[in-house]
Amino acid sequence: MVNMFDNISTLCDSIADYPIMRAVSTLNNEDIAIVKFILSDKNFYISDYEPVKQPFHPNFAIQFDSIAFLASFGTGEIRVFEPGKIDSCYFMGNYDSLARWGMRVFPDEEYYKLIVKKQ
Repeated sequence: MVNMFDNISTLCDSIADYPIMRAVSTLNNEDIAIVKFILSDKNFYISDYEPVKQPFHPNFAIQFDSIAFLASFGTGEIRVFEPGKIDSCYFMGNYDSLARWGMRVFPDEEYYKLIVKKQ
């Protein structure tokens, strides 16, 4: 689990050329179950949407085994990277639940609180 807001000077890895930090935190079983539930909802992913006119800057990355999810609340997109497959980009149908999860995992990060407040 990586929070993209943490100190940028400690960047030491990347997923699909997006710089990330190595495991900022290991999620507990409850947080893993919640995010898997959120990401398993087929209505969460909208594949047919107008092109976003701003660059994709992920707020956090989640990696399960070899599949990585990068979420950007700025563009409202989520990118899925899986070895041997074409990378997928989707618009998040309703990212309120993912923002609330981010607020739970990163309680000191004000950005997630602002997103939830705007919803």
